[in-house]
Amino acid sequence: MEEATINQNPRRSRLALLGLAVGIVAALVLASAGPGYRVQLWEYGTGFGMLRWVVYIGLAGAAVSLAGAIVALIGRKSKDFPLALAGIILGIAIANIPYSWQQA
Repeated sequence: MEEATINQNPRRSRLALLGLAVGIVAALVLASAGPGYRVQLWEYGTGFGMLRWVVYIGLAGAAVSLAGAIVALIGRKSKDFPLALAGIILGIAIANIPYSWQQA
């Protein structure tokens, strides 16, 4: 009987964790775009293409984290909500950096 109560719904925490992980990937791509060009790993246009994808990846991470937050609120799993909230904030913040550069 103990095994059934240990992990009742593993998808909730995985969804919030996945959104945060996607946001971290977006941050890593953003951080590597410029230095990668500088050490000649890729061309100038590729670096800017990576910045375009950072916006998409960051927003996707925020969307997955939002889904994780909704599931955490509906399922009343308050432990997963801060993780999902961190993913939302990180995804939007990372996506906003190249977007604001484009608007300037």
